[in-house]
Amino acid sequence: MDVKTFEAFSMRDALKAVKTQFGTDAVILNTREKKMEGSKGKVYEVTAAKNSQASVKGASRSQDTSHLKDNLVEMVEYFKTIERSIKSLSEDMARRQDLFRLDAGLHELRTIVYEEMARSKGSLIEGMNPGLSKIFQRLKMMGLDEAEMSKLGEFLKVLPFEKSSDTEQLFQHYQTQAVRWMMKRIKVAPPWNPVMGERAVHVLVGSSGSGKTSAAAKIAHHYKTDHKQRVLLVSFDNKRIAAREQLRVTAKVLGMAYESVERPRDLLEILNKKKDWDLVVVDSAAECPRAKDDLGDLLDFRDIDLPVSFHLTLAMTEKEVQMDRMIRGFSHLGLQSLIFNRLDESWSYGEIFNLSLRWSLPISFFGVGRSVPEDLERASRERVVERIFGL
Repeated sequence: MDVKTFEAFSMRDALKAVKTQFGTDAVILNTREKKMEGSKGKVYEVTAAKNSQASVKGASRSQDTSHLKDNLVEMVEYFKTIERSIKSLSEDMARRQDLFRLDAGLHELRTIVYEEMARSKGSLIEGMNPGLSKIFQRLKMMGLDEAEMSKLGEFLKVLPFEKSSDTEQLFQHYQTQAVRWMMKRIKVAPPWNPVMGERAVHVLVGSSGSGKTSAAAKIAHHYKTDHKQRVLLVSFDNKRIAAREQLRVTAKVLGMAYESVERPRDLLEILNKKKDWDLVVVDSAAECPRAKDDLGDLLDFRDIDLPVSFHLTLAMTEKEVQMDRMIRGFSHLGLQSLIFNRLDESWSYGEIFNLSLRWSLPISFFGVGRSVPEDLERASRERVVERIFGL
């Protein structure tokens, strides 16, 4: 038996040297670590021998080895084909710069269309001075509701007219008044801080892809760190695969208490056993209700002997008509606030104003990115108008 000793700076490299010298049939006789002389580093020593029976078995294995090599070559070619396909697809995909150019072109097109509308008889901005017209051009592109723009137009038209030939000065004057008008109509939800000595349960509801789970983690962390509340993060999602595990891992990373429940009454049992939490944030299963009967177990939360509030998460990448239908579907729960997610992926923000005003629902939080827990903003009137007017 041929015996040799191999040394390397890592056990992996030492074993690799053994395999290179003796092949896969080598016999490991001994391994050990030892300090390098004159240094704090370590080397790994492996004593190995060549298996004398390997040569006898070699002939019988040659056919199998050849077969394996053929399979390996086929797999390599297969993966090369996939790689070429992916490269071809990536070349065909629109680049980020192309999307920005497209958006700039659409912006210019909208401007031309809007200017043409301004010339038409009976238009909302017919006869408006240039400064005022510029404001409504912005609001139109931001998706503000036509009925609300009409109300704003009536309000601004009766204001004392600033006699100035400077369009920018006129624009700034009327924009200030428009901002004040809008801020008076935006509702913001109060903080979720529970009354002293009481516990409160806040259930996040919404459709698949609305960012509900990440919003639950962000909000729970927000109240734990910024408001020093004793927060429990709960998963009530028994539909999506691995949803509970995802939230459990997130809670562990954020250093937060976590529980999972099958039914709303299970939550009451947990809270009765442990009284260490002031605020409970629940991530529910994704729903798309069209009637009250579609809400399932969510309605059972109203039967537990605790103050429970429901908050609807909406993705700004959805069309306004879709978000409107989601609010209608979940309205049977008695929604307390709206949470708008994915603002970083949206090009217009008028929908926030429209939906909140139309349903008389306050706004509580904005999700402004994918990072947990950083990308969360407490909703405010100022942030809404900043986004709408591009301030």
